[in-house]
This record gives sequence, C-alpha cells and structure tokens, in this order.
Amino acid sequence: MPPMAKNKRQLPVFTVTQLNNLVGVSLEEKLPSRMILRGEISNWKRPSSGHCYFSLKDPGGGQIPCVMWASKFRTIKFDCQNGLAVLATGHVDVYVPGGKYQFYAEKLEPAGIGDLQLAFEQMRKRLQAEGLFDPVRKQPLPAYPMNIGVVTSGSGAAIVDIADSIYSRW
Repeated sequence: MPPMAKNKRQLPVFTVTQLNNLVGVSLEEKLPSRMILRGEISNWKRPSSGHCYFSLKDPGGGQIPCVMWASKFRTIKFDCQNGLAVLATGHVDVYVPGGKYQFYAEKLEPAGIGDLQLAFEQMRKRLQAEGLFDPVRKQPLPAYPMNIGVVTSGSGAAIVDIADSIYSRW
C-alpha cells in the first residue's frame, strides 16, 4: 500500500480503495477464517450465471448479504428458497470495488423453516380462519381506477416510471 498522505491536522488520508483494503485486512485478522452462520434465506436470486445471491437474516433484525458461487451451489441437494432456515458455512470478506462486506457461502444445510417464515405462515392461517381470504369478501377492481396509491420514495426512479406509464397510457 502506498504511504499515506497527511493533511494539515496530521490525520491520515486514505483513498477509498485503501480504506476498503484495510477493512478487509481487519476482518481477516479479527474473524475466524471459516464459520457457520444460522439464518433465514431472503432475497434469493440465481441469475443465469448460476451464482446465488441472497441475504441471511435472523429474528433479532440482523441481516448480511451473501454470495454462493455456481461451483459450490452445484453440490446443494435441496431447493433453496426464501424463508428457509439454513446453516451456512463460509467466510466474511470485503468486496473492495463495492465497499461492502458479505458472507461467501461454501456450503448450505437446511435447518428447518425459519422463525420469520413460521410467523408469517401462522398469521396467514389465522387470517384465513377469520375468513379474510374468502372469495365472497373480494371486491372487483374497477376497469378505470380514479385513484392509485403508490408507496415509494418521492424522489426515486420508481415514481417517475409509474407517472410516465400512466401518462403514456392515458
């Protein structure tokens, strides 16, 4: 690593890449080289590359992005899906260009249905028992709705896309 520049206050000045590399080295020094994480799969994606991208989360609100390379995923004998509790063996590292740390899974084992998925299923069954999913309760959608509710950021691309679609169609 090149020598650090100093500013007028004698604080070290780093490039972004230098900082990300330092974070990676710190993680290597402080964390075990391999570990097992218990968590529930969410945001499961498997693009055409065959690599798997997902998050592991727990009932305490913790979440970590994960990646599993296609060569490792080929050994999995079960259907990975959102809500499945797993034991993931791997290591934590920093993706230096993106400046984010993630868990690199080498092995996944099912650990049953996740706590969050179980809570969702229980709530769905309770609402179904109350008759809230009964077809009799459903109302037909109007052919031309006069009001549309959108829940998103007021300045994000989603609201612009929705407004453009509505304008171009009507």
